[in-house]
Amino acid sequence: MKTVKKVGIFGGSFNPIHNGHINSFSTVQDLFDLDEVRVIPAFHSPHRLRYEGPDPEQRLKMVELAVEQYDKNWVVDRCEINRQGISYTFDTICELEENSTEQQDLFLIVGVDQFQAFDRWEKFEQILEKVDLIVTTRPGWHFDKCIEDLSSVFKDLIVEQDASGLSLKTGRKVYFIELEDQDISSTFLRQEVRRGKSIHGYVPDSVVKYIEDNSLYVGAVQKVGDFEVFTKFCSRSLFEKKAIDVVGINLQNLSYPSEFVLVASGTSTKHASSLAENLLRQVRKEYQISPQNIEGQQEGKWLLLDYGSLIVHIFYDFTRQEYQIEDLWQDGVNMELEDPFIPKDSANI
Repeated sequence: MKTVKKVGIFGGSFNPIHNGHINSFSTVQDLFDLDEVRVIPAFHSPHRLRYEGPDPEQRLKMVELAVEQYDKNWVVDRCEINRQGISYTFDTICELEENSTEQQDLFLIVGVDQFQAFDRWEKFEQILEKVDLIVTTRPGWHFDKCIEDLSSVFKDLIVEQDASGLSLKTGRKVYFIELEDQDISSTFLRQEVRRGKSIHGYVPDSVVKYIEDNSLYVGAVQKVGDFEVFTKFCSRSLFEKKAIDVVGINLQNLSYPSEFVLVASGTSTKHASSLAENLLRQVRKEYQISPQNIEGQQEGKWLLLDYGSLIVHIFYDFTRQEYQIEDLWQDGVNMELEDPFIPKDSANI
């Protein structure tokens, strides 16, 4: 009888890869008795905007350094790097099937945050015809609540729910695995590097050395130089597009991840998104950098642009009033920001 090879697929930006990823590879492989885990760095994820940081080849190198010390049949696969463009998971699965000379049973490993948005993935139903889904999360996450939050589109695929997971109309299953894991993220690690903090203990030593040797995640600091000047430049971009109640706060004398915060509002979610897009465009043109991280871009109620020593919060004004976020930095120093698009004598009109 011909044996079927059980293969796990773990994709992602790995920006950078960290010990939480390693723990996930290992735990899932052991629980599901996988013959192989294919670790696949994305060239560019369809669910993330382009950020400042290492290029695809550098992210791939960090993954190779991280897994080379383990003898657990983990294979670093550069198929998405080679393919370039947007890294759609369906295309990757098809490529793995086409290039294999063995019969395979495929398991796609995703985090719970990815699972909750899975119905927005390209050809997600066809993906679920080809693979079982393994959903991983940290301790304390309630899977029942996760299932409640699924869209009706995904719920329509569920035939049965039991202790092991979900059975789908496609004949495949969704499994839920709770990881014993560090509370860690790639975003947190990038922030720590920019602040000059050590990330030893969170990231394999070989990856830490590679980050240090190549000065990764500090590009914005080098290009910007004076972040007070940069903050005022960003405020002018917001004023240009009629942002309201623009506030800048200097946090240099406080122990916050950033040195400056800029807060502004739009009159609608569309206006807030437009403010963010214009700011991104102006900063790229003037400084040739992109944010290290962007959050909230889908809804436009609250967008966060992380430039390291400057974090910009752009709200739909109603949402800003609800959160009163400036109260977090009441011990900071308010900056004098002037709207250059208001005539000097407007107060006398």
